[in-house]
Amino acid sequence: DLALNAFGRALLIDDLDGATHLGLTRVYIQTGRRDLGLEHLEIAISLRPDARELRVLAADLLGCRDKMRALDQLGAVLAAEPDHAGARKGLANLIRTVVASRMHTVSHDDRETRPQPTFDHTQVIWGDVEPFGDLIQSTIGRGCRVS
Repeated sequence: DLALNAFGRALLIDDLDGATHLGLTRVYIQTGRRDLGLEHLEIAISLRPDARELRVLAADLLGCRDKMRALDQLGAVLAAEPDHAGARKGLANLIRTVVASRMHTVSHDDRETRPQPTFDHTQVIWGDVEPFGDLIQSTIGRGCRVS
């Protein structure tokens, strides 16, 4: 509360101070109010569009909710500075998150829609005697693979 009051007074003096908005961003994030923190971070970015670290921070905050906006922030940084380590790391994390969620979605959908193949080893005709019949029966029953 003390920090919010101090930053609130600072905004009354100069509501176009990017550092004040960044300070409010930090306070709101620390108190669990990410949406308000993100609003003030976006104001700070609009006041200092060349501040690449602010965009990387915004991408990190947006990454779990709005991946396209996060990608826009990282793209703006990488367009100006392709070797920016923070933006490259953020992009890698964003891609990893998207791929992992897609893989999880696809594997979850496959389990629901695709029938699982079953193999009935009794349908194989070996003639009079099935070689290793007792071994095959016991390993298939336990779900083991023998090669």
